[in-house]
Amino acid sequence: MFGVVRVTNAMLPLLRRAASPRIVNVSSNMGSLTLQTGPIMAAYAPSKSMLNAVTAQYARRLADTNVIVNACCPGYVATDFTGFASDRTPEQGAAIAVHLATLPDDGPRGGFFDDNGVIPW
Repeated sequence: MFGVVRVTNAMLPLLRRAASPRIVNVSSNMGSLTLQTGPIMAAYAPSKSMLNAVTAQYARRLADTNVIVNACCPGYVATDFTGFASDRTPEQGAAIAVHLATLPDDGPRGGFFDDNGVIPW
């Protein structure tokens, strides 16, 4: 989460000059305080909850700019982290991030999304 804050702060001057700047933080539905999915992971799930909170704060701070900030959950994707124990490909997981990165200028701000739409916080 601290890395996200540092990189975001470092990139904001460039983003503010872009025509349609977007920030998409990759979270997990394990970070949803409503859903509380997946295994109990003492550090991972709370770190995603904090990332979701940081996403909401950046969206509020940048609400009067053209920078759109959202978070997404790629789903349970076959990666090193999951031991490749999923049929979901990285390309499928990336689709929601690509969608949010290419939102129109009147797109949603400060949301948490997966392939099915809004994820409850």
